[in-house]
Amino acid sequence: MKKLRLFALVLFILSLLISQVYANPPYKNVVIDPIIVKPEVYEVCSGKPYHDMKSRGIALVSYNDSWLLIGSPCWQCKNCYLVLATEGDPTYPYYEPIGTWAYKIYDEPINIYGACFDADYVGYCPDNRMDGYRFSY
Repeated sequence: MKKLRLFALVLFILSLLISQVYANPPYKNVVIDPIIVKPEVYEVCSGKPYHDMKSRGIALVSYNDSWLLIGSPCWQCKNCYLVLATEGDPTYPYYEPIGTWAYKIYDEPINIYGACFDADYVGYCPDNRMDGYRFSY
């Protein structure tokens, strides 16, 4: 009977030790730094991820010695003075594609009636929005 009690006591102590080991794993005090995911934002204009384009009348745009856009909406960035002419008006409440667009880099504001310029770059956008540009009146 004494051996049985001793055996039961040893078994009980071993079970406590084993449960203690499983309750406190060796990596319990290891601190894992959380992963911080930051979205990558490309700076486009003066610290912003977009050009803030304001309406500036109409544009007459030539490219490679021929007229490309005549009487199209003209826009100018209020921060860097980039001038953009678009075939369609992206601020209309109904869907109108931007279509052919052209820009020229200016170093000063243009007048409110628009601009006549030889384009630095020409592109096409089938949507009514362009990445990196926000249009407003």
